[in-house]
Amino acid sequence: STWQAKQLLMDALNLARSERYIRTFADHGQPLRRLLLAAPAQAVMPNYLAMILEAMNSGETAEPSILAAGASDFVEPLSVREMEILQLLAQRQSNAEIALILNVSINTIKTHLQHIYEKLGVHNRKSAVATARDLKIIT
Repeated sequence: STWQAKQLLMDALNLARSERYIRTFADHGQPLRRLLLAAPAQAVMPNYLAMILEAMNSGETAEPSILAAGASDFVEPLSVREMEILQLLAQRQSNAEIALILNVSINTIKTHLQHIYEKLGVHNRKSAVATARDLKIIT
């Protein structure tokens, strides 16, 4: 599905970003470029995507759309775990249910939620889900 494809791309980008892999993506050219421009990652890792796009453009300036309004509002990108928690929030799971599903403590979930709220610039789970949907980070 489209959601699965976006999620796989986000997972790959999150893993590659920590090692600063650029060529891995840049060498795939235009088809991947279109996916990157449409990716929800634009909102959560604009600087990393800008570097990939710049490499794809062979040294030209990265597409301005990658640094679109709102992207700079993020303190830092959402982690893979935070993305998982956002998906579970969207499914209306409680903190206890999320903790059970992810096999972590409720306090760990609360800490992740604080980070998610800070990164998305919101104050509650309903706003976090709405903002994430607006940014097409989740469906």
